[in-house]
Amino acid sequence: MKDLSLTEALESVNFEPSGDRVLVRPPRQMDRIGKIFVPDTVKKELPSYGVIVDVGPGMKDENGTLHPVQYHAGQVVWFGRHAGYAISVEDEEFLILREIDIFGTSKVIED
Repeated sequence: MKDLSLTEALESVNFEPSGDRVLVRPPRQMDRIGKIFVPDTVKKELPSYGVIVDVGPGMKDENGTLHPVQYHAGQVVWFGRHAGYAISVEDEEFLILREIDIFGTSKVIED
C-alpha cells in the first residue's frame, strides 16, 4: 500500500462524508519505535489522533437550520481509541468519526 502525503490524500480521496461526519487519516503505521519492535497486534490498534481529510456539511436541527461541522481539512484531531469506523478508500486507510467523537485539536504535527 502506498503511503500518501497529506496533500495527496486531500486531493485524491473519492469519498465525501455526510452530515456531521469527519474523514480522518490516522498516522502511518510503524514497524519500530526507536529500537523497539512494534508487534502486529499493537499496530492494529486504532490511533487516538489523525488528520482531517474531509468533513460533511453538518446537521440540521428541528427547525431546519444547518449547523456546520466546526472542524476543517488539515486539522489534527484527538478522539477516543475505539471511536469511529475504519474504512479503506483507494487502498488508503481512514476513519469516519462523528463530530461529537472528537475531543479537540492540535496546532502542529509532523507528518
